[in-house]
Amino acid sequence: MTQDPPLDLVIEVDYTSSSVDRMPIYQALGIPEVWRYNEPVMQIYQLRENVYVECDVSPTFANLPLTTEIPRFIQESLNIG
Repeated sequence: MTQDPPLDLVIEVDYTSSSVDRMPIYQALGIPEVWRYNEPVMQIYQLRENVYVECDVSPTFANLPLTTEIPRFIQESLNIG
């Protein structure tokens, strides 16, 4: 971990079916922020006192409305191709 520290952000996308719950793994690694997209819902979690708490905004990208914009961009890309 001193040579290769954990990630600052994990982005998880499920298109076909729900995947294995990786949150305990992210928690054990101390990853401070997790984004999960499970069509059509975008969720943002922040690690606080070793527990993931769902947030309305990203602590890293506080000025971006991710929970509304990411799903819109994904839907738009599917429509456009």
